[in-house]
Amino acid sequence: MVRAGQEVQIPKREVEIFSARIVSFSFPEVTIEMEVSVGTYIRSIARDIGERLGLAGYVTMLHRNKIEHLDEILARKIEDITPEDRLSYESIFPGFDIISPEAEILEKLYN
Repeated sequence: MVRAGQEVQIPKREVEIFSARIVSFSFPEVTIEMEVSVGTYIRSIARDIGERLGLAGYVTMLHRNKIEHLDEILARKIEDITPEDRLSYESIFPGFDIISPEAEILEKLYN
């Protein structure tokens, strides 16, 4: 929308920052490691920090190393994946029940 010249109003929302650590700083660049709640926009945090400092804050590199309980330690290069690397449904979706609907219900779901 911005590229098309339209003004965008981003609604404010409450987020949690569980931890934040400055990894490196060499003005004007700073590297920050953060652990945040689901739905947090890191680019918005960079913008807000920049505004408070009277600067233009923006993200030049973003690396997500964990989503919920899935950590990047589980990641593999496509060419290195083996059958043993396959994750179970339970490990991806802990706490979700597995259901086995009757054939009639499955037929309706397929349609």
